[in-house]
Amino acid sequence: MISKTKFFYRIVAKCLALCLCFVGTLSQAQTGTTEGREFYVGFLVNGAVDNPNNNSIIISSKVATQGRAEIIGTNYSLSFNVAANSIEALDIPQEFEPTGTSENERIAIRIRTNDPVSVYAYNEDVATSDGTMVLPVNSLGENYLIHAYNNDEFLPGVTQNEVVLVATLDSTIYEMTPVVDLVNTD
Repeated sequence: MISKTKFFYRIVAKCLALCLCFVGTLSQAQTGTTEGREFYVGFLVNGAVDNPNNNSIIISSKVATQGRAEIIGTNYSLSFNVAANSIEALDIPQEFEPTGTSENERIAIRIRTNDPVSVYAYNEDVATSDGTMVLPVNSLGENYLIHAYNNDEFLPGVTQNEVVLVATLDSTIYEMTPVVDLVNTD
């Protein structure tokens, strides 16, 4: 069993490595900054549906600040403090983990802070992990491309590629133009 400190640093290292891989592409695809005061993010199931994932939000700040993370549509919220030039990791309770593929779930996470921060999301399962840089609301655009790979090699006929869409405003309408067949369009 690894200690919480080692686990935390392992998460941070993986997130930063993943972010560095995509920072060149991201800077060309988006306008604005990765720092902001309001963010929305969601998680997909990572690995086996019956395996609980470790979902975390990592917040970094150049200045000491406070904030609140809340799961929209629930009573769950968590206040946090970030020291200047450091990070704070927030573990998302497993009860708010997505339940599976092809589900339309309302479990988006909203992060708001008093000062600009950068936010990263990390999802870890037994043999797999995902990480991403979360764009602040003030840097969001209107058109995005989703890049995926052939996921059917793992369990042929069972696994599919997935996408999570998180709206920042009520009554948001999404328009998707897939270039491959979709299994479920909910």
